[in-house]
Order: sequence, then structure tokens, then C-alpha cells
Amino acid sequence: GLDLALDCHVNLPDTCNAFFTPVGMSINFFAAGAGCVNTAYGTVINHEYAHFIVNRHFLPQGAFGEGYADCIAMFEENDSVVGRDFLGPGTFVRDIVAADKQYPCTGEVHDCGQVLGGVWWDLKLNLEASLGTGPGLEYARQLLTDWTELTIGVRRKNSATPQTAVEVLTAADDDGDISNRTPHYDEICDAFASHSIP
Repeated sequence: GLDLALDCHVNLPDTCNAFFTPVGMSINFFAAGAGCVNTAYGTVINHEYAHFIVNRHFLPQGAFGEGYADCIAMFEENDSVVGRDFLGPGTFVRDIVAADKQYPCTGEVHDCGQVLGGVWWDLKLNLEASLGTGPGLEYARQLLTDWTELTIGVRRKNSATPQTAVEVLTAADDDGDISNRTPHYDEICDAFASHSIP
């Protein structure tokens, strides 16, 4: 579903934003101005491309789509800050770790997307602690990919729920029975618990 042409428009005559559009299937980036850098860079590109992934998997955008897009951006760049230096040196769009968003969330979609982003970043850190930095990152990336293939996403305000935890445990499982402590059960459950998701 991802093996198709995706137009990328850069230097659009506006500032301080970027977006994915399913109509005409494109990712779009604005020129520098109004205190913002040109938005076609790093985590911003990865975030907008991830909205395309969400679209092609027929998953909900909203808070889930924003959180998923942050996950892809963070894992691609191995950085928990999305849009670093967006408004100049030392600024950012979202700092997932500092935000420490908790479930349930009642904010707007970008805000509530940080619950899912926070879970996955904490899971990556947990896996790096148990497997080592390089192997932990690679396992987290593969687990995110495997989970993408089976998740149904989350609708409404929340980007992650207890059902999301079950999905990730299922994606990590190696014997078809998550009740017998799927591999990396502790790392997964700890990441979800750190965002108030049982």
C-alpha cells in the first residue's frame, strides 16, 4: 500500500506549518518566514510522511495519527523532540519527554498524540536498557512496524488506550499466547504504565 508515488511540495508560499493531504496524495512544506525555518527538514518531513502511512493503512488520523506520526519521526531521527529549532535555535514543536502526557487525554489532537509518542519513546528507552542501545533501538523500530500491521488505531481524543497495550504485546509475542508473558512484557507494560495505561 505504500508502493506508490507521493508528491512532495516544498517552499509553498506560507509559513510555520507542513501538512499531508489525502486528496492528490502529497506532503507539503512551507517556506521560511514569520520567525519559522523552512519546514522541509528532519522530523517534520518524517512526521508528515507518517500521516501518509496512517492513511494507507486506513487508520484514523486525529490524535492517533498525530501520535503515530510523532513516533515515526522520533524513531527515524532517534530524537524525542519533533520540529527541533522550528522557530530558531533552542525551540521545538513538541518535546514528547518533557510533555509527559497521560491517559486519558482531553486536549487537542497534537497534544493528545503525545500519549502514544510518550509510550513508544519510553518503550524504546526500556528496550535499550535491557538489550543495549543499538539493538534496543532496532528492536523498538521493528516492533513499531509489526504493531502498525495489526493496530486498529484509536478514535476520538486518545491516541493510546489499554487496547493499544494489548496490540503491542501481541505484536511482540512469539508463541500465540500473551498470557504467558510475551517477550519484553516488562518493558512494554512499564512504558504504558508510565502514561497511566494499564
